[in-house]
Amino acid sequence: DSAEYYYREGIKVTEKFNAPFAGVLFYGNLAAILDKKNEMDSCIFYAQRSLTLCQKYKYKNFEVSVSGFLAGVYDKTNVDSAYKYIKIMVAANEEVNNASRVRQFQKVASDVEKKEKQLEDAKARFRNSLMLYGLITLLSFFALIAIIFWRNNRQRKKANTLLTEKKEKL
Repeated sequence: DSAEYYYREGIKVTEKFNAPFAGVLFYGNLAAILDKKNEMDSCIFYAQRSLTLCQKYKYKNFEVSVSGFLAGVYDKTNVDSAYKYIKIMVAANEEVNNASRVRQFQKVASDVEKKEKQLEDAKARFRNSLMLYGLITLLSFFALIAIIFWRNNRQRKKANTLLTEKKEKL
């Protein structure tokens, strides 16, 4: 009884603040409570309100469960209505599954793109490191040549100084 009371209060709040998602949940749960209490007219009314919100706001997962619930309720009394809600449930379920497959394919495609980007990044890093090592090698080579030229120049100056001193002695 208290759950029923609070769901009814929740419905008032969702209508006041225009919160359809919460309304779907409150209407559906209230319908389930009323089903257990065998208040079938109220149960069907609230379940249909929940289904209407599901269809209006495209809450397909909840549409599947609410239409399945309505089909079960009508299965006891009206087979035609039960069939109608089973058709709604099947259609919504197909949309949910198709959307889920699309999301799976998009995720796979996204993962493939991510891996390709990582591979391209790795190739770029490898090329950059090769260029860096090549540049370091080239700079080391020029530094070695500069050191050799500097050493040879210093030895030549010493030799010239020594020769000049011997020339002056002679």
